[in-house]
Amino acid sequence: MIGYDMKKKVYLIFVILSFLVLSCGGGGGGGSSSPNNAPPIPQNILSASGNSQVYLSWENATGATSYNIYWSTKAGVSKQNGTKIPTRTSPYYHAGLNNNTTYYYVVTSVNQYGESDVSTEVSSTPSQINPALPPKEVKAFAFDKQTLIRWTVVDVEETGISYNIYWSLSRGVTKESGIKIANAITPYNHDGLTNGKIYYYVVTGVNQYGEGIESQEVSATPDQGNAPFCVAMGDSITAGYAATTYANSYVPLLSNLWGKKIINEGMDGASSSYGVQMIDQFLSQYNPPYITIYFGSNDVGFIDPDSTISNLQYMIERAKNNGTIPVVATLGPFFYQWAWRKPYAIDLNQRIRQLAASERIACADLEAALNWNSDYIIDDGMHPNDEGHQTIAETFYKALTQ
Repeated sequence: MIGYDMKKKVYLIFVILSFLVLSCGGGGGGGSSSPNNAPPIPQNILSASGNSQVYLSWENATGATSYNIYWSTKAGVSKQNGTKIPTRTSPYYHAGLNNNTTYYYVVTSVNQYGESDVSTEVSSTPSQINPALPPKEVKAFAFDKQTLIRWTVVDVEETGISYNIYWSLSRGVTKESGIKIANAITPYNHDGLTNGKIYYYVVTGVNQYGEGIESQEVSATPDQGNAPFCVAMGDSITAGYAATTYANSYVPLLSNLWGKKIINEGMDGASSSYGVQMIDQFLSQYNPPYITIYFGSNDVGFIDPDSTISNLQYMIERAKNNGTIPVVATLGPFFYQWAWRKPYAIDLNQRIRQLAASERIACADLEAALNWNSDYIIDDGMHPNDEGHQTIAETFYKALTQ
């Protein structure tokens, strides 16, 4: 027979061991989550259809650094059977699709520890008779008693689309709850506001078939000290394409390095001729002390280099006439399917350096900084990855502060 004291000791040992097992997550118990876990599944997946494309958006997941999209033309999409679109952010426009075909999508969150399970599946059917999709890259900038709302059109080839802005002093703006500004043109100045209050905005597209869904919400807080110090002009690289998040693209990185407010006027697909068209508007609208000019990636190999140099020179001269200090940039490298453009880029970059020297302005020599290193470029052969964007930001910073 075991004595009473011995039974107490055995019981205490059992309790302690049970506690240790449960604390370590043993025995099938639900232990607390480790900080080294993959992020949670994205929530509130939304899809909408346009002409030959689908719009996807979702709520950002805590701890996620990027997102993967998996799609199929059959329901029941998984990581195993879906076509993967890696390293994306919300919203995403899936273009080049077949009209009248239904596409199915799931989204996963990604960080340094792994990838989440798939989200709830959504589906959409592109068609020529769908209402317009919301515009891309909606941004709100704050100034003294006004905000500037800017966006990029989804399809520059599609005509007959107008845009409505809805705004509110409360988060969660919809077409039903917001105050409507009809037939707005980007960029739109919202005047007569109260400094210190937060204004929330969404934008919708309207075509002959109706008004589409709202864009993701943006906000801005007008303040007397919110005037921009610099305007960044350029194409999709300036707009932030291929960075895992907009914060990892070169304009916000440059703003953080410099400690100055920069307005991003990068436009997807823009050539140097677009800069010529817009330079006076930007100078009049913002009257910035500095402006960065980064065009040519969509010119080189397709447009006479004399025209590109002439366009860059025009922008430089207009900036000088406005009392704005311009900084011009050389082009980054081209690889893979775009490798044939290398000799044209080398020639154009040399001419850009000569132009900067003759105009006595600073040149952000991105060709030298990126040094034809493919480690800075994503697999499309032209757009920089996060490391490339960081290098571009540092190069512009040196040119602006020399």
